[in-house]
Amino acid sequence: MKCTASELPLPLENGASERCITATVQVDRAVQVSSLSLVSAMDKRKWRRKERDLNARIERLKNTIDKYKQELQKLKEESYVSAFLQVVVKVKEKDLAASILVEQVQNFANKKPTWSELTVRHTVVLRNLSTRAYEHARSTGILWLPCRSTLECFMGSSRGEVGVTELGKQRLSAELASRPSLQARACSLIVDEMRVKQRLLYHKQRDAFIGEVDDSVNFPKETTNEPVLANSLLCFVLNGLSVSFKIPVAYFSTRNCTGRKLHMLMRHVLKEPAGRGFDSRLRRLHFRWRRKCCRPVCSDLGAR
Repeated sequence: MKCTASELPLPLENGASERCITATVQVDRAVQVSSLSLVSAMDKRKWRRKERDLNARIERLKNTIDKYKQELQKLKEESYVSAFLQVVVKVKEKDLAASILVEQVQNFANKKPTWSELTVRHTVVLRNLSTRAYEHARSTGILWLPCRSTLECFMGSSRGEVGVTELGKQRLSAELASRPSLQARACSLIVDEMRVKQRLLYHKQRDAFIGEVDDSVNFPKETTNEPVLANSLLCFVLNGLSVSFKIPVAYFSTRNCTGRKLHMLMRHVLKEPAGRGFDSRLRRLHFRWRRKCCRPVCSDLGAR
């Protein structure tokens, strides 16, 4: 009797049905084994393909890294790149020259350059030292520097006041309000002198002549027909002792300032911060005529 794996035979005599059942079970097992081996082979091919792809990707990444390393080494070997990297490191250390140099590079291709307060402060001094050199550097593009209007906006307008100005009084009041403790109000008065050229100039915006002696204090003066031109500018700065602050208190245009005259100017200036609550002391300067003028002032204030 013939039987297939898909048809179950009817019960037969003499054990024929048992043989057919045994053959059917063997065929089913063979089919299962062959299907499992087929699935296993497909998975192996799949994972091998993934392995090859990942190995190829890793190789490409290694080549890319090696290429970047070579380019980086080439850049480091070039002197200007390594030098500029050193400049960038100096900027983090707040180096003045490095900060200005990096700002020059940043503004090189910028249509609207921007300037930090540090740069503007030093360019104000630079332009004051030599206007022609400053404008030449700007016009030729040797240096990227702020224009005159930018510097004027930073400095603000001035009415040419001498003595203890209104702006100085406002600054004293604002500083005093932020220093409630008595220790924070302890300060010293610094007196500095700058020589100026004796020139009489006409200022259009103010409609006035500048360059004459003007100390805003009623000193006995000689009456002359000719204007007395100033040859020095005195600046009085209040410097904090326990707390760091500097306040320009007064300016005076003088000529051949003597010790007696400077003594009177100091007493006149010290009245303003002392009247507002500051504990002011003098900082002595080692000049003969200044020592003479400081002695009576120090005796008045009890300074040592």
